[in-house]
Amino acid sequence: IIAVANEFQQAHPDDPSRDGRVQVYSYDTFKNVWNPRGKAIKFTNYKKFTNYKDGIGSSISLSSDGSFLAIAAIRCDIGVTIYRYNENGNVFQQIGQQIPTSIGINTDECFDDVALSSSGNVVVISDRDKIRVFEYDLQAEYWSEGLTMLNDADAIVSSRTRVSVSADAVTLVVAPKDKPA
Repeated sequence: IIAVANEFQQAHPDDPSRDGRVQVYSYDTFKNVWNPRGKAIKFTNYKKFTNYKDGIGSSISLSSDGSFLAIAAIRCDIGVTIYRYNENGNVFQQIGQQIPTSIGINTDECFDDVALSSSGNVVVISDRDKIRVFEYDLQAEYWSEGLTMLNDADAIVSSRTRVSVSADAVTLVVAPKDKPA
């Protein structure tokens, strides 16, 4: 199972083909073809920054079985959204709340990277000045924030930081793009 993002589309009310979108595909080994899994997830917010590319899908992550999908957008007012695949409806549905940036919505670019654990119940987010870890509470249907790594002069956290999390969500890898190793 793979997810493909068409991130740098400019949402426009008169041309839906330009909306940002993410599509998940599953591989049919018998037919040797990739088939769409559910409908494409589209972003169509025209309220602000109509000339700004939304960057939905600037970072995406799938759980190991492809049933959970995390999508980050460059724009700060969009946030990170996590979806779960519903087999009955053949659709990805948002679970929990949308996770906002930690630095406010008046900045042009906020989110750098997002990573899901194997099970999809832990998400790690890099949003310019922090690395944040959230765990999904199934009963409360809410993403609870846990560990936060703050940016400081000696920290590895910086703008344009990439993140990855181990399958069991015990180990976190943080790699800044703008600092030499």
